[in-house]
Amino acid sequence: MAGSGGDERPPIRVTDTFSRRKRELPPDRVRIYVCGPTVYDLCHIGHARAYVTFDAMRRFLEHEGCEVRYVQNFTDVEDSIVKRAARDSRTPGSVAEEFTAAYFEDMDSLGVRRADAHPKVSDHIPEILDIVTSFVDHGCAYVSGDSVYFDTGKCGIKEGPILEKVAGKIPDDPRRKNPLDCLIWKVTDSGPRWDSPWGKGRPGWHVECTAMAYKHLGTPFDLHGGGQDLIFPHHTFEKMIGEQYTGEDYCRTFMHNAFINVREKKMSKRLGNFITIREMLKTTKPDHVRWFILKSHYRTNVSYSDEDIAAAGREFEAVRKKLGSVSSGEGEPLSVEALRDARLKANEALRDNFQTNVYLKTITEALGPLDRPARGGEALTKELDSLAKEIGRVLGFQTLV
Repeated sequence: MAGSGGDERPPIRVTDTFSRRKRELPPDRVRIYVCGPTVYDLCHIGHARAYVTFDAMRRFLEHEGCEVRYVQNFTDVEDSIVKRAARDSRTPGSVAEEFTAAYFEDMDSLGVRRADAHPKVSDHIPEILDIVTSFVDHGCAYVSGDSVYFDTGKCGIKEGPILEKVAGKIPDDPRRKNPLDCLIWKVTDSGPRWDSPWGKGRPGWHVECTAMAYKHLGTPFDLHGGGQDLIFPHHTFEKMIGEQYTGEDYCRTFMHNAFINVREKKMSKRLGNFITIREMLKTTKPDHVRWFILKSHYRTNVSYSDEDIAAAGREFEAVRKKLGSVSSGEGEPLSVEALRDARLKANEALRDNFQTNVYLKTITEALGPLDRPARGGEALTKELDSLAKEIGRVLGFQTLV
């Protein structure tokens, strides 16, 4: 058991996206920032993968005895929200409020716990302006046209290697000194806007998370989570901005979950191939969704189909049944000692880069053929009950706790 007998806990390691090396998380207190949604539409199963993954990571860290400070923002100031509001003849604020509320409803259904703080961009304009103003004053940003840009050249960023890697991903903008400079303040006469030394406007995306993470966690914090699509440009620039502003490391480890693909393409609102969480939950139980997500390693792309998620549901129910019933008659005998060994092995897999796939496979194999009843006595009944509750607590399966 974690923390029992005063024994030192084994380290928990996670692959850092940028260094591609496994890094140890602090053993006692972990500060996590996870990028939340831009609230202009309903969340889809791609969002579910991210937030279920990091919810499970948080639960596991707490199971291991860590004190976790978990922050997840909402981007409620963004051009996509302004466009949605104009399309629906509404205010941007009402659109953001509607889909923020919808996010909580969907995540509550999936058993995703609320963060310790859910900062919104609109509530952090003073902090954002402090960063932008500091950069302009110190020559790390410049005013061009109606916008303020972060000068990546001041951070020693070399265009060549990065530009080759992201060729075609950066739109042309003649106002930039170089293609990698990113927008941190946009002067505009439409949508939400605030006073600034450069005119009424709103912040650029990358500086927003820097300001919120700095305020709510301090730097360097321990773990930054998000989907793989955020690696570039968002987290690349957020990291640069944070390091330039604080003069130190911004975040020790970046952790990104891979995509969910539909018809061999990443599920996204932009591509129009997304399935909303609430649409899916009309026919699929929340724990079946979690099993579907967590049976694959977070760094592996997952293909979605109705057949795949139905199969995941059957697997979960078979495991749940096996954990909840023991026969005293015929059936495969289960060893309490073997189950305890499997439990230890499964938790080792989570400590080593959060291998939920290995965790679930180890437990499933230890339970034996899922279509046959287990045979054992009172000790086995107690062990299975304890194991079921532990799986439920660690990975967030609501019907196992």
